[in-house]
Amino acid sequence: MTKPKGQWWNSFYEDVPFHLYLERHDAAELELTLRFLAERLHVQPGARLFDQCCGMGSLSIPLAERGYDVVGVDLCESFIARAKSDTADGVHAVEFFVGDAFQFVPDGACDGAFNWYTSFGYSADDDENVKMIERAFESLKPGAWFALDFPNVPMILANFKERMEHRLTTEEGEIVIARQCRIDNGVMHQSWDWTLPDGRTVSNQSTLRLYQPAELVILFQRAGFTEVELFGGLKGEERTDKSGRCVCVGRRPL
Repeated sequence: MTKPKGQWWNSFYEDVPFHLYLERHDAAELELTLRFLAERLHVQPGARLFDQCCGMGSLSIPLAERGYDVVGVDLCESFIARAKSDTADGVHAVEFFVGDAFQFVPDGACDGAFNWYTSFGYSADDDENVKMIERAFESLKPGAWFALDFPNVPMILANFKERMEHRLTTEEGEIVIARQCRIDNGVMHQSWDWTLPDGRTVSNQSTLRLYQPAELVILFQRAGFTEVELFGGLKGEERTDKSGRCVCVGRRPL
């Protein structure tokens, strides 16, 4: 596959060891996530699900192990290679594809779809971002649901920090991730510096369009979704300005 040019996300995840962020070790959080998806997508084992921007399959694989038929897509070839490797020994009800989520629609309509871990809003252009929601809409059977996990922007703005540092312990040694942020016209511009165990520093840039909760609802409606709801966490709690997340859920009309 030839990747489209001119967009930071086409190389960002290949250039930096971002896969370390995607390794999930919190079994309790995973259980809550899987339960939330089953409840809010109104699905049972045997249903066909679309994992848009699936990463390394951290949700696709557990869902397949629970009896769901899952198709996942991600632009990062190394993530998809890892996902396929992790399913090589017996998890057969899952397919992974390298593809652009702004364009990719699975073959065969799905009973539910989700986009998790802030894999949305990469462009500063609303007309570009809504394409991803439209592809999710097109993937669904009439009456099926889509869930989008996004940061709760009011909480971010109230607690905004220009600089953040995080340390990851790996088998090769410690990695220090420093992130410098600024907000301009509703877009958060992020500069990343990864100091690797061998002393090298890898630097890159990213952007995130900071959609307010009401703006997410409008984008869902623009894509065709109805019955749009917002949740503040994995227990289905109401979203408030203090919530850590903003999960937007909508239904393709019958």
